[in-house]
Amino acid sequence: MARAGWVLGLVVCLGAGLVRADPKSPLIDGDYLVGEMGVLRLSAVAMNGSKERFKVDGKYVSGTRCAFAPTEVLIEGIIDGTVLIATLRTCMEGSGCPTPNDVAILGVISEGVVTAYIDIPRGCSAPGLEAQRLVMEASASSLREAGNNFVKTQNYARAAAVYRRLTELPGGATDVDLLFRLGAAYNGLKRYQEGRAAFRKAMSLQGYGALTSEDKAYLLYNLACAEAGLIATDPEAESAAVGHLKEALELAKKPRLPLKENAAVDEDLQPLAGNPEFQKLLGIRKGVR
Repeated sequence: MARAGWVLGLVVCLGAGLVRADPKSPLIDGDYLVGEMGVLRLSAVAMNGSKERFKVDGKYVSGTRCAFAPTEVLIEGIIDGTVLIATLRTCMEGSGCPTPNDVAILGVISEGVVTAYIDIPRGCSAPGLEAQRLVMEASASSLREAGNNFVKTQNYARAAAVYRRLTELPGGATDVDLLFRLGAAYNGLKRYQEGRAAFRKAMSLQGYGALTSEDKAYLLYNLACAEAGLIATDPEAESAAVGHLKEALELAKKPRLPLKENAAVDEDLQPLAGNPEFQKLLGIRKGVR
């Protein structure tokens, strides 16, 4: 399972302007970069408690070439499954263009990205919409906030998808904190091979050396959990898990972290239950659990 004791900034306050991601909605709420239209803040609310249909709106934040007012609603519509059906308000040039400048859009939603196809009337043009297509990408801060919220609701599949996407953004692949979150989300899914790879990557980075003893202890503990889950398929995983758990417990002594108590009841470490060194680390007498 994922550790409640994560540090590395995992206990965070909501930033100004950010909203919580609805774990049921395919849309990640928050700020989206929308090409020449600037930044829009998208949010979705379930319709009558539905798990498939959501009302969505997008408010103007900044950066557009059109003269929109702050918080003006530019997108209104519904989400059905992972399909966005909505109207988009933009500014147009040309004769016979509709007033207000609302156009129909049809979008497909993936984790943090909306790809929308737009119907611009013939003879009209709109900034950034010449190709009749618009890509809206969630900002890194919105993605990170969403990932943390998915963890809080134990939606580890979506958390892992969000964190994995963040690692693909500039600087993400060298972010120790992000890789730790990704590995822990994989542990929550019992995808231990991928969890171990994320933790090992984090430990190989220069930023790992700058972590506090507390941060390192939690990372090593989670790595041990991933390795314990691989014992059945990897002959070297057991000794590696015990070794990393030992390191974690040593580092946990100064700040007096409850890792030893956690290890005694952690289901991810159960494959180590019969290991003499593991029993010694936890002070378990032979045959007594």
